[in-house]
Amino acid sequence: MHQKLIIGCGRLGSLNNLYPIEKIVSTINLAVRHKVTRFDTANIYGQGDSERILGRMMQRWPAEVFEITTKGGFKFGNHASVVRYAKPLLRILVRNSRALKFATRLRTNQSSQDFAFESVDKSLRQSLTRLQRTSANVFLLHEPAPEHFQRYDLDKTLRRLLAGGIADRVGVSVTDRLQLQCAL
Repeated sequence: MHQKLIIGCGRLGSLNNLYPIEKIVSTINLAVRHKVTRFDTANIYGQGDSERILGRMMQRWPAEVFEITTKGGFKFGNHASVVRYAKPLLRILVRNSRALKFATRLRTNQSSQDFAFESVDKSLRQSLTRLQRTSANVFLLHEPAPEHFQRYDLDKTLRRLLAGGIADRVGVSVTDRLQLQCAL
């Protein structure tokens, strides 16, 4: 059986990742040397820092080495950029579990979802800028709630993104049975 590993980058650049970036970079380089070259990220991971770090990392290797899956649909409020720039100080504070819970709550309260084509297209283009790429191998709508399937024509949105040539494959990322049923 041929096994494919995908490195999830949800904590890359995140406040709740307490590993030094040098250790993460070393791990990614080791993975690539062992032919593990698939990475899963999203526009919201680390307020976009996950994609920025991957983008810098990928510059050290031929572009065709990597397969990138990124996701969009979540949007941050105005305070998210403040959190991004305050991360060095906040990382010291999040070692305290109460501070981590507060930071997580703040992030959750500052995000919303928008699956209108214009918003998703903009999200993907911004992700590609952070990743320093012209296209994504895979782009997924990030956990649309059941009401989003009713409010937006997600099939049409995905077809338009595919036709635009900035993603090779498109789909929907789901986390529960109801989302899966809506996506089918």
